[in-house]
Amino acid sequence: MEVLHTSDYKALMSFLRDRRSALGLSQPTVGEFAGVTRAHISQCELGQQKPSDEVLLRWAAALGVELRIHRPPTEYLAVAIEEAWP
Repeated sequence: MEVLHTSDYKALMSFLRDRRSALGLSQPTVGEFAGVTRAHISQCELGQQKPSDEVLLRWAAALGVELRIHRPPTEYLAVAIEEAWP
């Protein structure tokens, strides 16, 4: 299984995991909002799976953050995150 090691991806997953934890939300709850299983959320947080852009957007929304995805002309994912609440 390929592990995703880009620093942007790791930072995003760390942010989403920390935010989920801070809000007291479980992986199954976030998965339900994002339309995926708990296992998929867990694997993404561990860097073992890469969620689709649509899943990422729903996942972030479930955590109360605005996520904008910018794809440069390379394979690397550049992500801009802004918290929806101050």
